[in-house]
Amino acid sequence: MGRMKYDPETKRVWVSLLDVKVTTRVEDTEIGPTNVSQARDRIVVKSKTGGTRYGGYYDVSEGQPHAKLDPRLDARAGKVCVAWCAMDHSDRQWRVYANFFGDGESWTGPMEVAGGERPALHPSVAIDPETGKVFIAYEDWADSTIRLTSYDGAGWSETMAISEKDENYRPTLIVTRRGGRHKGAVAVAWDSYRGEQYDIFLRLLGRDGRLGPETRVTESALWDCGADLCEDLDGNLWIVWTRASNALAQTNALREVRVRFFDGEKWLWPYPAEDGGDDNGLISANSVNWHPKIIVDELNRVHVFWRDGMNPAPPIIGKIRFRTYEGDRWSRLRHLKVNHGKDAVHMIWDFSTAVTDGYRVEGVWDSQYVKRLGFANKVSHVRFSSARPRRKERVTVKGQGAPERLGEGWPKQPRPEKREAIIGGQRYSLVFGDTHTHSWTSDGADPADFYYHFARDYAGLDYYALSDHDFTVSYTPGLEALISFLPERFASEDFICFQAFEFSSQHKGHRVVVFEKPYKPTFSMVVPPKNKSNTTAGLYRFLHRFGLEPDSRVLVTAHNMFNLGNDFKEHDENFEPLYDVTSLHVIAEKPFDEYLDGRAAGGNKSAVALLGTIAAVNSMNPSRARRNKWFSCWRQCLDDGLPLGAYGTSDTHAANAIGYVTAGLWVREKTGKAIFDAMFARRSTGLDSRLRSAEMWNTNPEMVRERNYDALRADIRFFLDDHFMGEKPSVSGPPQARAEVYNQDKNDPARAVVFIKDGMEVHTAFPEGNNPAAVSWRDEEFEGGRHYYYVRVDFKSGNVGFSSPVFVNY
Repeated sequence: MGRMKYDPETKRVWVSLLDVKVTTRVEDTEIGPTNVSQARDRIVVKSKTGGTRYGGYYDVSEGQPHAKLDPRLDARAGKVCVAWCAMDHSDRQWRVYANFFGDGESWTGPMEVAGGERPALHPSVAIDPETGKVFIAYEDWADSTIRLTSYDGAGWSETMAISEKDENYRPTLIVTRRGGRHKGAVAVAWDSYRGEQYDIFLRLLGRDGRLGPETRVTESALWDCGADLCEDLDGNLWIVWTRASNALAQTNALREVRVRFFDGEKWLWPYPAEDGGDDNGLISANSVNWHPKIIVDELNRVHVFWRDGMNPAPPIIGKIRFRTYEGDRWSRLRHLKVNHGKDAVHMIWDFSTAVTDGYRVEGVWDSQYVKRLGFANKVSHVRFSSARPRRKERVTVKGQGAPERLGEGWPKQPRPEKREAIIGGQRYSLVFGDTHTHSWTSDGADPADFYYHFARDYAGLDYYALSDHDFTVSYTPGLEALISFLPERFASEDFICFQAFEFSSQHKGHRVVVFEKPYKPTFSMVVPPKNKSNTTAGLYRFLHRFGLEPDSRVLVTAHNMFNLGNDFKEHDENFEPLYDVTSLHVIAEKPFDEYLDGRAAGGNKSAVALLGTIAAVNSMNPSRARRNKWFSCWRQCLDDGLPLGAYGTSDTHAANAIGYVTAGLWVREKTGKAIFDAMFARRSTGLDSRLRSAEMWNTNPEMVRERNYDALRADIRFFLDDHFMGEKPSVSGPPQARAEVYNQDKNDPARAVVFIKDGMEVHTAFPEGNNPAAVSWRDEEFEGGRHYYYVRVDFKSGNVGFSSPVFVNY
């Protein structure tokens, strides 16, 4: 995580980096010793001139023990400023800091710029090359504005609100040329969530201190974010950003890089790229693209860089791609060589580039890659000479004024009506949520705020958790602090948010860990320095440090990727009462081969064949056999006696797939405590709306997938005699099983209700279109001993829902 800047006046390249060191110690817990990793961070800079090597690191954050993020940098005319944000662990307040190198000899030392009781995050920095004045824009979370402050060498100015009081994110800024069209104004661009969609806005602050009007850069019904900004030599202001598509087919949906420029009077589009652009500024490849950067060189050519999560496995294999606009045409699509061919998994995370004297492209990036069955991180650097111009003369920028095609936005799911039930003499309400999603903090397609906004405003969920992977969060104190900060900031009485992460062991399988209370540390999957994977037992021992008392609980659910399975030798019901039966990957009720079973699979047949092969190879590993308690589906866990309730989580890596796989919970009230009570009582259902990450459908393969989906919001109640799902009663005689089903979508009633006993489908009832439907079955062949019962509900559309079991004589 860092930035690279080229100072054209001194011809010097500067790089700022977040440098993290991880150590591991063995700590005793009440159930035994466990490995605990601890990360310490600092913000460092290094520089070089021409073709020389970089000098040593200088710690610009020395003396600051906080959890740090966003080491932003600018360098002009021999002056350098590094800005970052950090959370102080003592008061849990976010602040923006800066360190300035202005006299050519020494740094000022870390200076507090903003924050505290008004949390300040995600700064951007720019230096006026003529005056040496520093400008910093940042997010003020007290009133959701973008604010601007400046430093003249003596002190920081009063902050100024640049944006309206909406929800505003990710500012970027430049100082325009004094002799140019904008006469040295400070230009600030940012993302704003208004009218329940994201757009890019721009505002100029003149040298006379006057603020110009807010300018809306984009108006698409799709979500735009991650802007970067530059000024060309003709005085045009260029903005590049990422646009999220409305495709729902993939785990990582299409994300596009678009660019346009402002000539002082109107917005123009550059001419389309011949190999895949369009007249609305699209220049990226047909894949998952984000984090764009834009730079102008001394010939007035505009270079746009972005991170490309390459098909067919974005962002597992990534590249840094770029194009150059040479006045009236784009170059071919090119990329920096990031040397990832030797690694099976290699994710480009954050990156930065510069175009130096001689038109060389230089870049730095973070990468995450699999090494010795663990994850490792490194920062790499490359010099790339193919940015040489075709012509040596200065170019003049041209464009076109075509209107923006607004297109169709993402569908909003209707708010479900309130459903109540009397259970054990008490009144309960039905809520829906998702606790397994990934942002670009780990390996997702969108920034974290996208997920909260989509879950709340589009999916209409009652509770939610972002659960980025441990291999980024646990190694970066600033990310860990941010992950714990966001739930409290987005939570409300109607939208309950939890802190979470995904434990991603290569040896033991993946688990999602959800905390009832925030500000809990993430357990590292990897034990450095040999990158050896931690175990599930180690995870449990780590979690015992937080106790099991009320109001401070930890929920663990096994996440099953394509029926690859999980190790359950160390299962602890005190943490793990539920199983993720549904996800965007697969329905994991039963083994994968039972879904295929000689039938032609629908959807993407090659994907089904590939996943089946992966599952088959996985099952051949002796350590991953059922006798060793490696279970590839929910029924295998239940058959072994593990009392796991049904749960649904999406595991989406794109915000717009939230809501299509959810869990239903019966709660006493809509609070975090009541939701955790319901989880541990297994008053839960797993709901699946047919959306698959690989265009595959594994429950009713004969059905044809439709393009559009309505999210399943079903009320499923299952009783055994008078015992509600999740309970563990003692039963001595033939029990009566009863299911009541109601779908909020009245056009999609229950088609079949399948009763399952001990892994066998013992009875199927056909409600004949009734909504609500009530069906029952008596187990006349009941014999004493331990048994489990539950129902699967197949809806007319192909949607599927699962009740939690009733566990008899457990």
